[in-house]
Amino acid sequence: MTNSSDSPDGQARTELTEYADSKSTSELGYTLEFLDQLEDFKRVFLQEAGGLGASERLTREVILDTLCQRHPEIAAAYQAWKQDAASAEKTGEVVAAAIRTLGPRYTYTDNGEVVCGTLAEYALAWQRGQAVTGPDATLSPELTTTDGHRVAVEIDELDSYDNGITSGVVYRFTAGDNVIEHHIPDTPTATPDAVGAADAGKNEHDGQVLIAHLDESFTYFDTGERVQATRDVRLRIVAPAVCGHDNGTICATCAPSWQLDHDFDDPFPFPRTRKVTIRELLDTGALKPGQTLTMPDSSLSAVITAEGLMLPDGRVFDNPSAAANAIMNPSPTPPRIPLAELTTPDEPATGTPPGRSPLALPETPSQSWKVERLSHDPGCPDRDRVVVVAIDASNAEQAQRRTLEWARHPSNPLSAHIDHITAKAIDHIGPHRWTVALAPKTDQR
Repeated sequence: MTNSSDSPDGQARTELTEYADSKSTSELGYTLEFLDQLEDFKRVFLQEAGGLGASERLTREVILDTLCQRHPEIAAAYQAWKQDAASAEKTGEVVAAAIRTLGPRYTYTDNGEVVCGTLAEYALAWQRGQAVTGPDATLSPELTTTDGHRVAVEIDELDSYDNGITSGVVYRFTAGDNVIEHHIPDTPTATPDAVGAADAGKNEHDGQVLIAHLDESFTYFDTGERVQATRDVRLRIVAPAVCGHDNGTICATCAPSWQLDHDFDDPFPFPRTRKVTIRELLDTGALKPGQTLTMPDSSLSAVITAEGLMLPDGRVFDNPSAAANAIMNPSPTPPRIPLAELTTPDEPATGTPPGRSPLALPETPSQSWKVERLSHDPGCPDRDRVVVVAIDASNAEQAQRRTLEWARHPSNPLSAHIDHITAKAIDHIGPHRWTVALAPKTDQR
């Protein structure tokens, strides 16, 4: 019988547990909130019904186990939330609320009322826009301990952060020996009070129609031609209990998800959240060039490039939801995409077909280097006008040449079209690994 820790999953869990044990409670809480935001992004932006991947789900599970073992208060709050089927809160929100109740309790004045709370709850009140000092202060600059001592609160700005989903500034709050760090987003996120206010005001806004603007602009990858397009979507405000969260309606619960890829004009009756771009996710490593994203309940897919999501017809979208719409609603006739014929440096001027290696320098057979087709229907150029592959190569020219050799092989359905297609390297996706696009040559007159 083998030890579960010897398996890849067991080893990963062990390493994650050791890492989580080394982190503070607040750091683990912020990671859970980030995973919530990432899950929203994947469900809405990338149309991934499962949300988080297996490694991300394991990370969340390990963090929850660590926090629940470390703090009985968090374990109690988490279990109560799991049993509340009507709750619209996310895991990170529940844990963050429980973390704020940890630590020594103080009394302080907030907007003329005496409040008993922790330093973390004080920091949250400060985040909501309360002034700490000055003649019009509504949040007292001092805390009173349980034994009657007064402690001044010091607030220091530490550094900015950007995790690819949200960005903001980290502040340090110090009260005597009690020190915490508090993340404040650039754009206010929905706090429990804000969500409650939106729900309480639903009678005021219920039935109101909002116009969501979806940027569907795209670029042809080969020519760089930019096509501007915008789709307007009408969304009726309804109560969370009756909202479908996907089409035609919007509520306080799904408003943050809608804002991941849609723009809304003012007035907007829900808390504003920050919009995230594909470029940011690539820069932070949340997405990687060469990945293939497949639409749920469909075989249709798009390939991630450094510039966005490339569809089989060569259009590259910045906005994942716009790409999903284009995939699910293809035009009857795919756009004709002219692509200049490629000539590599070591090809002779005459006597060798374009893309073929010179006779004096034959390429190694394709079995010696790994080729992975990233797009679909390679034998149907009318449907899949741009076939993207990942291939082993040391540089762009070699990647292009090898891709043509791979396509020329008699067993490849593309071999029948080899005289009418050309190759173009897109991204360097790893050590000796490239993505290359095969597309129709410029129409010959």
